[in-house]
Amino acid sequence: MSLITLYTSTLFGLSTLYAFWRNCEPIIICCAATLITSLMYHATLNKTLRYIDMFTVHMSMLYGIYMLLVHHIYFYMAMFIVLYMATIYWIYHKKNIMYHASLHIVGNIAIMLCIEACYLVDHCQTCYKKMI
Repeated sequence: MSLITLYTSTLFGLSTLYAFWRNCEPIIICCAATLITSLMYHATLNKTLRYIDMFTVHMSMLYGIYMLLVHHIYFYMAMFIVLYMATIYWIYHKKNIMYHASLHIVGNIAIMLCIEACYLVDHCQTCYKKMI
């Protein structure tokens, strides 16, 4: 077990809280599911849990990109981060555990950028604007 990846997995809790704060209900579920599966896998390193975690992460990413697709600079920044993540994962993921931990960090930044972009754009219906 690598403590750094276990600790960085807890960052999905921040994304879950951020989605809750911005009232993005579908994204709350994705972030919470990713938090749970990531913590379960990184705490045990069980091979079955690894596949469940990978499936959850990939489906949450695809669903999040689809639901939060808006034309805003934050969304484009998040997509750049996703490209970075894919590059890091496929090139370096077996060489150093710090690369995997960095995926957790930049992945959460990308999630929060997408949520904020959706919240700031009027035509995005995923994050419901709270009436004051």
